[in-house]
Amino acid sequence: MKANNFNHNWKFWEITNSFALNWAPPADARVLDLPHDAMIEIPQDPEARSGANTGYRKGGIYSYSKTLQVNDPGRNYILKIEGAYMNAFVYVNGQLAGKRPFGYTVFYVPLNKYLNFGQENEIRIQVRSGAEPNSRWYPGTGLYRDVFLLESGPQFIKPDSLQIRTLSIPGQTNPQMPGSTDARIRVSSVIAVSDPDREYTLEAVIFDADGNQTASRLVRLEKSPTKDSSAEAYLPDLFTLYPAEVELSVPSPCLWNVDTPYLYTCRLALKDSAGKELDSHTDSFGLRTLSLSPEEGLKVNAKPVKLRGACIHHDSGMLGSRTYEEVQIRQILKLKEAGFNAIRCSHNPAAPALLRACDKVGMYVMDEAFDIWVRHKSDYDYGMYFDEWWEADIESMVKDAFNHPSVLMYSIGNEIPEIGTPQGEEITQKLCSKIKSIDETRYTLAAVNGIFSVGDQMGQIVSDVAADLKEQGRSDGNVNDFMAFMHAYMNDMVCHPIVDATISVPFRHTDIAGYNYMGHRYSIEHDLHPERVIVGSESGIGDIASDWPMILQLPYAIGDFCWTGWEYLGEAGIGAPNYNNGSNPFGNAQFPLQISGTGSIDITGYRLPMSFYREIVFGLRKDPYIAVKDPVHYGEGLITNPWIISDAIGSWSWSEYTGKPVVIEVYSDSEEVELLKNGVSLGRKPAGSNCRFITQFETTYEPGTLTAVSYAGGEETGRCEISSPGEQLFLSLTEEPVYADSLPAFEYPAPAPAQSAPLAGQPVSGIGQSFSGIGQSTPGIDNTINQYFEGKAPLSSANFDSASFAEKMKTEYEASSIRAKEFSEQLKASYLSGNVGKPELILDLKDSSLLQQSGAAADGTSAGGNSSDAADLAGSGDAAGSGDAAGSGDAAGSGEAAPANAAEAYEPMFFEGQDVPDPQIRFIEIEIVDEYGILATDRDSVIHLKIDGEARMLAFGSADPKPSYNYNETTTRTWLGRAQLIIAKPADAAVSVITVTTESGLERTIEI
Repeated sequence: MKANNFNHNWKFWEITNSFALNWAPPADARVLDLPHDAMIEIPQDPEARSGANTGYRKGGIYSYSKTLQVNDPGRNYILKIEGAYMNAFVYVNGQLAGKRPFGYTVFYVPLNKYLNFGQENEIRIQVRSGAEPNSRWYPGTGLYRDVFLLESGPQFIKPDSLQIRTLSIPGQTNPQMPGSTDARIRVSSVIAVSDPDREYTLEAVIFDADGNQTASRLVRLEKSPTKDSSAEAYLPDLFTLYPAEVELSVPSPCLWNVDTPYLYTCRLALKDSAGKELDSHTDSFGLRTLSLSPEEGLKVNAKPVKLRGACIHHDSGMLGSRTYEEVQIRQILKLKEAGFNAIRCSHNPAAPALLRACDKVGMYVMDEAFDIWVRHKSDYDYGMYFDEWWEADIESMVKDAFNHPSVLMYSIGNEIPEIGTPQGEEITQKLCSKIKSIDETRYTLAAVNGIFSVGDQMGQIVSDVAADLKEQGRSDGNVNDFMAFMHAYMNDMVCHPIVDATISVPFRHTDIAGYNYMGHRYSIEHDLHPERVIVGSESGIGDIASDWPMILQLPYAIGDFCWTGWEYLGEAGIGAPNYNNGSNPFGNAQFPLQISGTGSIDITGYRLPMSFYREIVFGLRKDPYIAVKDPVHYGEGLITNPWIISDAIGSWSWSEYTGKPVVIEVYSDSEEVELLKNGVSLGRKPAGSNCRFITQFETTYEPGTLTAVSYAGGEETGRCEISSPGEQLFLSLTEEPVYADSLPAFEYPAPAPAQSAPLAGQPVSGIGQSFSGIGQSTPGIDNTINQYFEGKAPLSSANFDSASFAEKMKTEYEASSIRAKEFSEQLKASYLSGNVGKPELILDLKDSSLLQQSGAAADGTSAGGNSSDAADLAGSGDAAGSGDAAGSGDAAGSGEAAPANAAEAYEPMFFEGQDVPDPQIRFIEIEIVDEYGILATDRDSVIHLKIDGEARMLAFGSADPKPSYNYNETTTRTWLGRAQLIIAKPADAAVSVITVTTESGLERTIEI
């Protein structure tokens, strides 16, 4: 279906009286563009019912209204809403047309039944998040993702039904294609038709990353009606649904993985028997296979992979929950630069924009469904709706993720308290079965916290562990502070037999066992459960030094996901530093704190010391890293918890503490490190894994330079240097890359030499086989990421020039019209004589121009496809609509001239028909630095913003955990010397001038 951008010019207002008789929008309704988050616009409130959970921000009841005029009742109109938090109700002309209680899944709403054709229609969407608390983190509220208006004729490809499976890749043993250099794929979909008596064909065309057609095939639609539960809600009895399937070979394929995220495009076109195009759908995909076993672990394209994972929430920091693809691309690039190769979408399905970013940049994904089943974690959360809506939401998550090669696995839930009960087992089985019924190519897991799952048996576990500790002389057996005991002896508790028995219940039904904070079980797991594959679905920074070496060593342990890779709003203060005058090791949240304090990267995208520490533990960084513990709290005694082991920052800028004691941390995986202050050695100390990769030095603060040097075998292996800034400071404004236009230029492997494809009529694939070859993983991350951020690597367009490509196709098509007609007549004659599909027919055709478009060369060898595909496309029994319909390889039927939309039919766009393009999102880094660019982290300042031009401010602020920004304010304060400006700028707008000034009179301008 044609997808029209529906983000622009919505009226927005808060509903203060749900029983108001006046349905019309109020006169003072704001006009805005989506995505939109109403929650981030409301100033923090210490009385907010959700408190620290949402960072002291409140939900509400809001309306979005937009008008639509359509004139043709023969067209279909469906609204696609990618995310609305929460309890969304969709009205058309005041009539309820659809609803969705869950705030995180894509859903569709049919409009035709309620439309007045030829007149103006009102589309209104209400969100109701005012019943609080309804979330354990910051959810935002409103239409915070994209909205599209889908349209088509009466016969169309059902939205969300296109699925592309990689059946085999070169190098995998395939008895029917031994030694093949082709990849084999299956393209399937569901076709909705209002006239089931007509004949239909389906054409699949595959394009490579440069826009070149590599394969195509046309097949007749088989008339075997199917049921589709997701369609029944918005395609009632008006349509008959038919499954459709096409198999193709992709020659000399480039495979997708995180180091070479190569994407193909599939364009699926529904046609009538005369070749007229009725509908189309285009999606990107990657060629890759997966395998999993306790003996060999996880393999991608037959090569072992260990997941260096980061848990992330769905918010966008200062933007609230607003979701833009540029923001997602930036986030994934920066996570990858920090050494991560996987993300966990915690604890809700990923946004479509996030999955596209992971596909393009190269990042593995654990997509997660729920944080709640039938037992609540907040008073008004999704537990109120789970029983009635879980199936629709699982279906939406899986179908939306299906064509994204980045997605490896689905988590059915996070730390579900009831998961070990009989009802929990039943739900586990239902969820896994539902996922497998839609997507059998990926793996399922549950992210289980053993302590949270044992319920009333916790007392027995604590008693047993306390007694064991007393017997071993490790404790006096008293449990005076339950939280402190939990933190100190978690490793002992998760290995208790009651925990083992409880967590074994769900793992009878999942492919993978997800362990939250249970790393102490890794080494014993295989002896207890030799069939089990495990992943650290959530872990704290304090555990990575011991967990990661085990993950590398144990084949059945496939990776670790830290909490968290990126700082997020809500759960405020769970990772905030707390010192010996505090009693709670799990944070000390107080208004107006709004962030969790657990991120490896802050909410503006700036790397924090723990991200470098983790990179060193991963073995990806050889240079040491220097961080300085906060001298304000020198000697107070930091209380650690799973998410905080240090309060250090990577700076030597402490001008108020000259001559006062300070503790310096050096992170290194070498044997020893030496620290020098202003060239004078402070000594050498042991480093590496025996010291949990952290070595401490104590000295006094003096302005100048700290240098850390690492050694192995007495030889220097790396060094790091940080300096204090000078007295004269400057304001620096730096624009980041335009993420909408550019991605790193990855070096893709050269394609394998082309190999002749089997002739028509011969077997071409072994479908449904599973493979598990042996291979080696590529260590580290692609160096082009680092070069990209340093400005050394060239930038390449993420999309080819589709307009030029379409024009080229049209020109070539029209030039071959005479040959097409002649070719079609030959095919018609051959069809009537029963010769269709015979190899000699293909070999007799000397002029190959048309055949090359259809995927075969004149000699029957592969030219973007194979001759069996060409035979189908050329009018075989599969492709022909009837005995006298030629169904040739182009859009013409029986030799007719090309239709007017021939060029458009070949334009491989991800979304077709965007009427108003969204603006570009631009990021400007603001820093207070000296003349050498050294950041003055202790010289924060109030800063003011002025924008001249069409650019519009989206956010202006810093990573200050006690925020100094609110919606639409042009004054903020730097934090550790930094702030960030995020703007939206129309792509065709003139230059805008951005001016930032400080309270001390510094000023800087930049043109965007």
